[in-house]
Amino acid sequence: MSAAADGDTLKLTFASGTPQFVVVPVGSAHFTVDPSGRPVDLAGASGVRIVLRGFRGDVSNYIGPARLASSGPILLETGAIGDFEGVVSFGAGVSRPACANVTASSSTLTFQFIASGN
Repeated sequence: MSAAADGDTLKLTFASGTPQFVVVPVGSAHFTVDPSGRPVDLAGASGVRIVLRGFRGDVSNYIGPARLASSGPILLETGAIGDFEGVVSFGAGVSRPACANVTASSSTLTFQFIASGN
């Protein structure tokens, strides 16, 4: 899988199909790396955690930079914060409380970040 951030959009591309996922708004842009518990601080006043399930647990599934800066007014930075036992996680640092609208295609998940309450 690979990732690209542009504006307020995070695009995740997979070799085949799309995994199960959950998007969880969190109160800060402070995350911990799975499974080490090492802290990761992303740019932003708030955060969103994206958890993807259904990957192979015996290999690294994400190929790409650990952090991606973005130029959106809401999405400021994303970071790979987990790739362990078949679960891949990303943190998103956002300028204010936010959530994401998600669009799925055959092998892509596109997360469009919007301010909460919009």
